Amino acid sequence: MKQARVKDIYHLINNMAPFETAEDFDNVGLLVGDKEQIVNNILVALDLNDDTLEYALKINAQLVVTHHPLMFLPIQSITTDSYEGRLMLRLIKNNISLIAAHTNMDKSPYSASCQLAKKLELKNTSMADEYICVGDLPEPLSANELCLQLEKILSQKVVLRGDEKLIINRLAIAGGSYSEGLHNAIDSGAKAYLTGELRHHHILEANSLGLVLFEGGHFETEYPMVPHLTECLQKDVNALELNVRVFSSRLS
Repeated sequence: MKQARVKDIYHLINNMAPFETAEDFDNVGLLVGDKEQIVNNILVALDLNDDTLEYALKINAQLVVTHHPLMFLPIQSITTDSYEGRLMLRLIKNNISLIAAHTNMDKSPYSASCQLAKKLELKNTSMADEYICVGDLPEPLSANELCLQLEKILSQKVVLRGDEKLIINRLAIAGGSYSEGLHNAIDSGAKAYLTGELRHHHILEANSLGLVLFEGGHFETEYPMVPHLTECLQKDVNALELNVRVFSSRLS
């Protein structure tokens, strides 16, 4: 088996979800660390926080791959006085690198939207836009029946906004927060739209247009990408005969 370096994992992630496809406002790629650092253990998580870092230390990870980035907004200092500063200093102190794959991952086949569509066994799936996966349910369900099914899959209370008796045969999905995607969901022929967070005026507009909305939680609707990305990364490093183990974090 060969030794892997941070740059090797960066290239694997870039092949899955090219960093150049990220939105201009985003902050993706290698955010902390050394591209030449040797990597034996990787932790994949949605966010970097104190609990995630503790788990990274427990498994002796040299690299953390997160969905949400640090330094999403520009910062002028890295000190222990700020939350992000403390996290970055702990990374540096423990020689742990950080790669973030955010909107580039959201636009890829590895996105939470696509993974949720697979869990729901949607058929005839396609992309309504860069973020929304849409497909046909295996069988038509009332909005209330579909809501109960979503709660089982997400292990989370799902809030139904709209006519609970409406028969749903086509569902649009956007993991995370994409309330404004409602028009693309409608244009795709969907009768209902699942996303993590909804804005009040979007709820009113969608219901007036006959679209049922499901609010499933930001973390819960994005987490399905974590174990899938972990599995795919492990397969890729194995194919390259790299001496690396990839772990998933259930922590936020």
